[in-house]
Amino acid sequence: MFFLALFSVFGSTLALPPSPCCLSPQHEYFGKTVGSYVNASQFNNPDARTLQGASYHYYYDGLNMKQAIVSRLWKPDGTFKRSRSIDLYNEGVNYSIDQDTGSCIRTEFPIGTAMAPRCVADNATLVASTEFGAPPNYISANTWAWQQDSLNIRSIYTDDDCTPLMTGWYYTIDGTSAAVTTLMTNYHAGIRDQSVFSVAGYNCPTS
Repeated sequence: MFFLALFSVFGSTLALPPSPCCLSPQHEYFGKTVGSYVNASQFNNPDARTLQGASYHYYYDGLNMKQAIVSRLWKPDGTFKRSRSIDLYNEGVNYSIDQDTGSCIRTEFPIGTAMAPRCVADNATLVASTEFGAPPNYISANTWAWQQDSLNIRSIYTDDDCTPLMTGWYYTIDGTSAAVTTLMTNYHAGIRDQSVFSVAGYNCPTS
């Protein structure tokens, strides 16, 4: 009886393994992305690799079926290309706005096209649980791995509230390999400015 009681006390303190988590149905964050692209036949040749970087603000509104990306792409001459991409999934429409020139293009995609998932895949594998920072102010986080179509994904989220910290995408298309890493900051559950989804004031012909 003593050993049964002792087992009950210690067994109740064992932490359950983390489960795949979900971001808020409405959220936004700032992302910093660096990508490396190389033809598979020249994978070991550093001169054949192309680096590309961008920073962007990402808006996800799963309640109203829309998302937007306001981005700034680094160009080889050291300048930036600023753009805003808006996907309205209920309408099956994308608006692509060049914020430097003011041009706007409307492109239709099939109605019913799925939004990017806001959850870690149910079949994701837990790679590691670790801490960022030093105690007592460290952040507990989980790294998950899963396959989504042609993408191999590795993503890190906080253990307590599924705040995204980092994502890596790895894939090969038409013989070209790519590795894209994104660092996420300033995550916010909710959309603070819905006007980011508006194209008012733009002339947007259909491509």
